[in-house]
This record gives sequence, structure tokens and C-alpha cells, in this order.
Amino acid sequence: MPAYSLIELKLRRYFYLGHEYCIYVPPAIRTSFWVPKHHDDVTGVRIIGKIVKKNKTEEINSIVPIILKIKKEDKLLDDRLLIFALAVCAKFNLEPCKKMVTDAYAAVSTICTDGLKLLMFVRFCTKANNILFDQGFITSTSNSHGRGFCKAMTKWYLNRDPLLTTEHIVKNKRYDGWSHKDVMKLIHLHSDEPCRIMYIIYTLNGIEKVEKLFGSQMKDVNIEDSDETFENKQMKFIYNFLYQVEGIKEMDDRSLRYEIQLNRWGHEPEVIPREMLRNPTIITSLVMNLPLKTILDNTLFFAKNRLFSNKSSSVGLWEYILRFNNTTLLKKSQIDPIEPYLQYVKYTRTAINILKLQNNIMKKEQNPETELIDKKLKVSIELGKKTDKKEVIIQPTVENDDELFSEETLTQNQNNQKYDSASSSKNTNNHKSAINLKNVSTKSKKVQLKHDQKSLTETPGTSYEVNQREQQVQLADTIHQLSTLDIKSQQINPGSTEETIEDVIQSQDNEINQNRKNVMFLIKPLPKIVDKLSTFLSEDLLKKTCELLDPLGLHIMIVYDSRLYMKEKMCTYSRMLYVHEAITLITMSLIYPEKLENKPTVFGLNSTSATSKEIEIDYNQPLTFAYLESILFKTPDNGSDSVDTDKKVIPQVYPQLTFKWARQNNKKFDVFVFMGTNKMNLRLFKKNIKGYQTHFNNPVKGCYTFAV
Repeated sequence: MPAYSLIELKLRRYFYLGHEYCIYVPPAIRTSFWVPKHHDDVTGVRIIGKIVKKNKTEEINSIVPIILKIKKEDKLLDDRLLIFALAVCAKFNLEPCKKMVTDAYAAVSTICTDGLKLLMFVRFCTKANNILFDQGFITSTSNSHGRGFCKAMTKWYLNRDPLLTTEHIVKNKRYDGWSHKDVMKLIHLHSDEPCRIMYIIYTLNGIEKVEKLFGSQMKDVNIEDSDETFENKQMKFIYNFLYQVEGIKEMDDRSLRYEIQLNRWGHEPEVIPREMLRNPTIITSLVMNLPLKTILDNTLFFAKNRLFSNKSSSVGLWEYILRFNNTTLLKKSQIDPIEPYLQYVKYTRTAINILKLQNNIMKKEQNPETELIDKKLKVSIELGKKTDKKEVIIQPTVENDDELFSEETLTQNQNNQKYDSASSSKNTNNHKSAINLKNVSTKSKKVQLKHDQKSLTETPGTSYEVNQREQQVQLADTIHQLSTLDIKSQQINPGSTEETIEDVIQSQDNEINQNRKNVMFLIKPLPKIVDKLSTFLSEDLLKKTCELLDPLGLHIMIVYDSRLYMKEKMCTYSRMLYVHEAITLITMSLIYPEKLENKPTVFGLNSTSATSKEIEIDYNQPLTFAYLESILFKTPDNGSDSVDTDKKVIPQVYPQLTFKWARQNNKKFDVFVFMGTNKMNLRLFKKNIKGYQTHFNNPVKGCYTFAV
């Protein structure tokens, strides 16, 4: 490991871990895990602000070169914190920071490699300016953008390849309230080059203005003509690209599929309208062209849009699986073994998530206010009487009936529900709906049952009472038709109190007699899980990605909370993943690539030091997730749990005790990895690690704590 200066070491920790200390917290929960003074944006301002406060010119001017150095290494999974640090450097309006500010704006074109990252920088400049003032690092704040900012933005838009710039503008149109249109207006962007004028006008005024100014002259340009000027050819390329993007909205599914197969939009799915991605044929075509990382990250989206259960049932599934068979491409994509399992969890446990929500809805159903039922799962059946026509209407209350579960509902329910994996297979198989007033599930479509108008005209003297009886019979027929669905609600929610069909009919009769509109609610069906895809994500792809990992060649000690209550606690990163699963995945990714003679030492922490011990792993067995999980979280032989999960207060574990164990057993390690929850006591952590280093006279190269 190369030696870094103290400034570079702190910046590297910040860019990779989100904090200046050796503790990693997932980005999704940083604001809830840390108190506000430790949020990643405040931390970044504080790290750079402390360097500036020392007033050492050499140290101040070294910050931007370090940022450029880390960007050049291209090892960061996310450039967000790197871009934020660059924005902080750009907003220091102090005398000793003039060169740093100039260097920061000059580095914008290098760091912000696409349109999205440029908009991130613009947004972060405003954010960093406010935090710098609040933290007392600058004496004045302003919402205006100075000459250096405008110069950097103008350089980004006008000094790059025109066609590439056009593509970046079209693909990434906005970020957190900022758009390229806003930036261009802010800096008063203009150019004398026709090809640049074209994408500026498109951004500010739309395709109609481009057609009005350039349409007539572009029709006469022949790209294949060798006598045609380069500028005209370049303008023609930009003009055609803009029109192709606008033309996607007018395409039918067959035409778009043909375009994707010609490799025109397979790597630019951002320009395809989202509503066109509902077609499994279009999605299958995209799967054949998208980058592997993008395909994996959108597994749940593909499943929700029926890629794996379309009419030609195996086409979408096998196209998805076959894309990951290219070992070279898989290694280039740098997919971590943890990622396939996360997608497996999202895919397989969404059904249970919906089931839990349905059960909550049924509990709330006793409340007369029907708004309590989530609109994205609710389908209403309106049973009304009309004077001129005798009909019963079943009408959905959701607009996107083909979307199983929206992201907003999923996120909300993830934060409130735990998932019973032991009953997942049973509940998933029961994906059809039960017909009763409490829990009914069917497809969202409009069904209209009409009386035969001829029979009505033959009995013109029918009284109101006869019409009323006919409508009651019609209602009973409708309920009978719906009751033919296969799944019984007792299987879905055996503890709920449910009304019989006779109760439903009687209830509806009473309401009809009172001349009131009646509404029944249908809950959308659970998704059908494809076993082949589940196995591929949780086993096959996990193994493939583990085999592609490069060994670190370091002596590593893995320390984790081995108490069985980890199986009851949800991971704060995913909210669908259990803590013991996250620990197993991280351990597996560290153990798998190392040679047998250099396998990491694994140590399980318990409530007492006497029960904490080294974990023995049999490497003659295939190192699969299931095997490793059974070893790391082994149930005691006496059947008792290592911690009483019924207790309201769970005792803490002390990871620093492992330093004492390592000294007693003469174990010398380069890296320590600690994994657990907020029940890890880290108060004496620094003191113990210093004692360990002094004992062996060997500095520890890394010490990482994962709060899962």
C-alpha cells in the first residue's frame, strides 16, 4: 500500500467511506446514522476547511491535485463526494485560496465527464457555499455565480466535441432542481459555431426552433458526399440525432425494437420514454445491449414489467442470463458479489412485502374511510344502479395497472416491515386472490355486465320492486363470478376475520335498499417468482463474481457479531436484507479470492468474551453462501440462542477484545474488518489498536468497521 500524506489519507477516506474515520456507513442511511455535524457534506467541508485554516499555502494548493489523482485512478464507485469536494474548493473566497479556486474551476471539465456530473457540480456549489458560511469558514455568502464559475461552465459546453456534448445534454437533462437549460440561461451561453448553436437552441427552445432555423439547409446536406464540408456533416449528425430522439416518442413497439437491435439506443436507454419500457419485447431488446451493471441494477424493474414471464416465457429470462456468461465482460463491469444477492433479495421478497401490506390494509378496513387503502394496490368495484340502464361496473382506481408495486410504497413498507423468509414460498404460491369483502385480488380491468335490452322492452310494465330484485340477482351473479378465483384468503391471512358470501350479499342488499352506491376493493395479485432467476442471482452469478475477485494478499482478521439475534434484525442498507446475510456476503467476498494458505481469520463476537471464538471453516467444502452462513451463525448444540431476543435491551459486544486475543495468540494482521450493528462498543477502539501496533511494532494498514 503506497504511503499517503495526512491530507491525502483523510480525503481518500472521505471519498471512499463518506467520513474521515475508518467506518463505512451506506450512503442511503448516512443522514440517519450520523448526527448532522457528521453528515457527509458537512464532513467534506470540515476536512477542507481545517486545511485552509492552517493557512499553509502548500497544503491548500495540494487539495485539487489530490482530487485529480483519485479521479485518474478510476476506482471510486460513485463520484458524488469527489465532485462535492471540488465544489467546496471552488467556493472558498479567501485570499490564500485563489490558486485552489482557479485550479478547481479548471478541473471541472476533467472531473465532470458527463452532463449529470456537471449538474451535480452546479448544485453542490450552492450547497457548499451555504455550509461554508454556516460553519464559519467564510465570512460572506452569495447566491450569485462569479466569473470563474461562468468560465468553467462555458468551457464545458463549448470546448468538447459538439455531438458528444449534445448526447450528454439529452441523456441527463436535470439533477436536483437544476437543468442544462437553467445553467445556459445563468451563464448566457452563446456561440458563433452553427453546430453548437444547434444544441443550445434545442436546449433553450426545443426541436421546433431548430427545425425553423436549420431544417431547410440540412435537407440539402449529404453526409456521404466527399465534397461536403466537415462542419455541415457535423451539423447533420447533430440534427439527425436530435430528430431521432424526438422521433422515439412517435415510434410503435416494433419500430423501436428494430432500432434497438441496430444498436442505436441500446446504450442510451435514458432517452427512451419510460412508458415505452412496459413492453417485454422492448425490454428484451434492451437487455441484449445494455451494460451488465445496468441490467443487474434494473432486475426488479424488468420483473415488474414481465420480462421473465412474457408469452414466450423463456426468451427474456435466457437473454438476461446469457448476458452474464461473458467472463471478460463480467470482469470489466466490476460487479461485486454482494450486488447479485441484493437483487435476488429485492426480487424474491417483494411479493412478501406486498403480502404484508395487504394484511395491514385488511386490518385498517374496519375504518369506514376507504382512503386508508393504498391506491397503488387498490382496485375498486363500483356497484351502482342507473335509471336508464341496468349494469354493474367494475372499475380500477389506479392509473398504471401493470405496475405491481410503486417505489414510493415499497420504500415506505420496507421501513416498517420485517419479512418472514420461512413462509415466503407458501405465500408466493398463493398469488391469486380470494373473493370476500376483506381481501380480493384480480386484474385491473373494466368489466361491464349488461341486461338484455330486448327482455326489458318486452316487460314495459315492470315495477320498481321487480327491477330492484333483478339488480340484486345481478349483484349475486357478479360476486359468484368473482368467487371462482383459486386462492383462499385464509391461506393469505389466517388470523383475519372474514365475511362469507352470504354476508356480502346481505350487506349489499341492505345498501341497495337504501339507494346507496356500493364499493368493493380488489387487492392486486402477488408477483410470480421465477425459480431459475432466483437460483441464478443467489448462487450462479454470486459464484461467478467471486471467482473474478483479485486477492488482496494481506493478512486479514474478520470480526463480526455472531449472535443469532442478527437473523432477526434488518440491514439498514437494504431493509430487505437481514444483518446476518450482509455479514456473510462481506465475509465471503474477502475469503473467496485468497489462497488457502492466506485465508483470513474469522472471529465471532458474543455477549461475553468467554463465548467469543475463532470460527473454523472447512475449505474442502464448496464455499457457497448457504454453507458459509450456516457456519458463521451456527445454532448452539443445546438448541438455545446465544442471546435472548425477547429482551428489550440487547447487550453490547466489544470488538476491541480481538486485539487482546490476537496478541495472546501471536497473530499479526495487516487489516482488521469489524461487522455488526450499533450494538458494537467502540469507545476504547483507538487505544486498543495503538497497543496492538506497539506490541508487534507493525502498523495496521487498515481497520474498517461496517455498521450493517
